Amino acid sequence: RGRWDWKNGNWDWVAGHWERERANARWNDGRWENQGGRWVWVDGSWGAGAPQPPPVAQYPSGPPPAPRNEDMGAPRSNFFYVRGRWDWQNGQWAWVAGHWERERANARWNDGRWENQGGRWVWIEGSWGTGASQPPPPPRPSQPAPPPPRDEQIQPKAGFIWARGHWGWSNNEYQWIPGHWERERAARSWTEGRWEAQGNAWVWIEGGWR
Repeated sequence: RGRWDWKNGNWDWVAGHWERERANARWNDGRWENQGGRWVWVDGSWGAGAPQPPPVAQYPSGPPPAPRNEDMGAPRSNFFYVRGRWDWQNGQWAWVAGHWERERANARWNDGRWENQGGRWVWIEGSWGTGASQPPPPPRPSQPAPPPPRDEQIQPKAGFIWARGHWGWSNNEYQWIPGHWERERAARSWTEGRWEAQGNAWVWIEGGWR
């Protein structure tokens, strides 16, 4: 590993480097030691000891686990949900959560996938490609209409407007998100967010300055 070195009255970074492994030996990292009130660098060296741990596997030896079920929350107008996936990190499987991608005209999303290439499992990244319209998203649990907004008792605040609280959809239920203050902006007005029924789904339209 790289380390800090003391040169000409300043700390300078010395980059790490590769060492060829040695049979029946292990590398002992160098270190800074306080010796009699003075900091002294003790060089690293090869020494006898337990064998080096096996290297971390760069590629998985088998296919990933089954995908997790994800709560995407409320649908978002003009966005497409890219599902989460398993990634190979530090020799083990790690889950990477999905995310929203803005839709693209005359394009559709091709999901990434793990492929066995010559006995080695390799991740093929997803991408936008030309073709038919987006396939329908995975089935979602039915979502009822949101409850009436709560009555928030506030006092006017000079130079600010109150962005009202609203119901958010999370973990298959509505949860209240309190309102907050927004500093007024010259020649602009605040538009409250709202829930809209679009087809068989309820979609939240974000508020903002117009």
